[in-house]
Amino acid sequence: MPKLKIETKMTHTITFDGWNTFIHEKFPDCLYVNIAYEDEMPNDTAYTCDVIAKINEAALEEVEDYLFKGKTKKYSSISAANILNYLAYKGEIPTGHYSIDICW
Repeated sequence: MPKLKIETKMTHTITFDGWNTFIHEKFPDCLYVNIAYEDEMPNDTAYTCDVIAKINEAALEEVEDYLFKGKTKKYSSISAANILNYLAYKGEIPTGHYSIDICW
């Protein structure tokens, strides 16, 4: 009988409302609507990603333009993963596996 390989890891969990409120309060000039809209996530799902504290210079500029100036040169939006990686790069959140529960 085949066995299912399961990996256990710690996950940082964020609520849908908690994430959206945080973004709007921390970055008031950002045009971010909400994670369901920006990352095209359906209801009753989870947005997951691994967050590292590395970001290249071009990505850093794009993320900062989006968060602080409400615009970006190349994209109409920035993914939650890019924002999480930016926050880890700035030392504001720990690295690791993140899950944002989508429920609206």
